[in-house]
Amino acid sequence: DAPALAAGDMGVAMGAAGSDVAINSASVALLNSDLSRLPFLVRLSRATTKVIWQNLIFGVAFIVVTQTMAIWGQLQPIMAAMLHTVATAFVIFNSARLVRFGEDRSDEHAYFEGESPDIGDAHPHHDHAHADTITIGQPAPA
Repeated sequence: DAPALAAGDMGVAMGAAGSDVAINSASVALLNSDLSRLPFLVRLSRATTKVIWQNLIFGVAFIVVTQTMAIWGQLQPIMAAMLHTVATAFVIFNSARLVRFGEDRSDEHAYFEGESPDIGDAHPHHDHAHADTITIGQPAPA
């Protein structure tokens, strides 16, 4: 499966019992066989693309404006450097919004009312060993 998953525009590996090579070759790894998580993945990918464009447009526009002001002498170099740091922080915080994307707030209400929320399947889990791989859901019980 690994060559086919790697060759396609997007490969989806399903189930935690799959081979490590196939899971690492796929663009997306679903840790269980629940295909109902795919619409969430599509929404997450669209939101990610939107945030990337927001960050790119803001970053380039901000740098062009501040550098132009610095060249014309309207902005001290130290102030330009500080503003650049502020712009970087804005981009980081704008991107961080995706961490909570699609979070189901009903879990919070259930928790405060004494019920045990099933948070595991409501959130994406990022495989930090493979930065380009997103895993959705919890691994199937052994």
